[in-house]
Amino acid sequence: FFNLNPTFDYHTIKRLLDQLFSVDAEGLSTHALTDSVLSQPDTGTMIKTDGEDSGPYAFLSVLNIGVHNDNMSIKLLSEYILAKSKGDNAFHESLSTILRDPQCQVGLVLCKRLIHMPMPVLPPVYCMLVDEIKNAVE
Repeated sequence: FFNLNPTFDYHTIKRLLDQLFSVDAEGLSTHALTDSVLSQPDTGTMIKTDGEDSGPYAFLSVLNIGVHNDNMSIKLLSEYILAKSKGDNAFHESLSTILRDPQCQVGLVLCKRLIHMPMPVLPPVYCMLVDEIKNAVE
């Protein structure tokens, strides 16, 4: 497990975000989203097998929507999420209120793993992320 490292991880995280959002990635400014993820290297984890400069098998990070709400990639992603939630009016309205209120402390969790990475590896990484968030808030 490694902290996020802008030197080694930029292209990999961008590629994983492109895969995560698939055909919708082009309109979401994944390069700017990658920059946002890497702007907080102590909050997030890369799973790699051959050292820090090797290719990852998975990554997990969280972005505080309120802190990053001026970032264009977060605005685009918030609008994307709202567009996808329009099928349920009550949920859409609640989500809209939360995402647009800068006082709300909403964490956008971003997680992507390669298909070969077993799922049981991820729960401990989520526990690590909770600890990283606690340390970042203190």
